Amino acid sequence: MNATIELIARLHDTDRRLVSIFSRTDPDRRRELIGIRRAMIGQLWELKRHASGPDCHIDPALKQELAKRVSALWGEVALIQATWPAATIDQYASEHRAATRKTKATLDDLFVWADRNIRPRPSRSPQDLRKVS
Repeated sequence: MNATIELIARLHDTDRRLVSIFSRTDPDRRRELIGIRRAMIGQLWELKRHASGPDCHIDPALKQELAKRVSALWGEVALIQATWPAATIDQYASEHRAATRKTKATLDDLFVWADRNIRPRPSRSPQDLRKVS
């Protein structure tokens, strides 16, 4: 699998885990929130580094756009983590959820953009190309 797609897929899985935290009320969710937040920041960093490096084999304009989108997400996630510590999730659950809406939308936009622009396309054989001509 393409490394860029794999990194985005891992970020998407982390996002799903993060969303599920807000539907739970068990005492372990704060600890898990901390771990998921750390994972997300690490994955954003890894994706940004990858998009800026020579091993990212996508169009240069797409690499630039990916890096821009990931940088914006990094800033949004960092702000939420600084403003809404995991320790306050039980006391301010609805506020946590409200504060993350913009970031969730930005993240979802990244996933849609990546699906449209970076997902692997089926390769076409020379025979298939001749059929189209």
